Amino acid sequence: MGRRPSLLDLIKCVQASEIEILNSLKKCHAIEIDGRWCSIAESLVDETMTNLLETITMNDMSIHSINPKLLYDEMSTYDSTVILHCLKIYSDKETNNNDESDDDSLFKLDIKKVALFCVHGLFKESRTREMSQFELFQSWEKSLPYVEGFIFDKDFFIPLLKGVAIVIKNKEIEKSSSSISQSKKLQNNNTENSS
Repeated sequence: MGRRPSLLDLIKCVQASEIEILNSLKKCHAIEIDGRWCSIAESLVDETMTNLLETITMNDMSIHSINPKLLYDEMSTYDSTVILHCLKIYSDKETNNNDESDDDSLFKLDIKKVALFCVHGLFKESRTREMSQFELFQSWEKSLPYVEGFIFDKDFFIPLLKGVAIVIKNKEIEKSSSSISQSKKLQNNNTENSS
């Protein structure tokens, strides 16, 4: 296919039901534009979502009731299709299933999805260095939009890190075990050389 495929094109060439194809498209965050499916560069989605969260915070919007049209006005340098796409990805699915058009819908962002987006961003920014748990949680809390009545609770957020971050318990243990293994190698080498 030289052009973006329609759902009918995908049904013809993929051995799966229409529902399975649509579910797969949702999982990979594909977007339908003018009846044709495509993907959007992850960097564009990240940039748009970061700006979307900043706009929500700066304008004291509630993440529980977001009107896309207000965001289009505030984020005029961003494509409305990509803004809407971000809202769909990071929203609570159950609250957005209505008969209205997407532009007329109110979206409720899912705090867990937003928190994961924010922590991924923190790790992307600090690829080359480790963060203490204190530093991570402090930065993570600052990166989240304000939610009335919401308290940053580590017990709520720690499970979200599963599969995202690796916790290094105690570096001293690693260093000492590394030193012990190196001294054992030296002892073995000295014993072999003296024989």
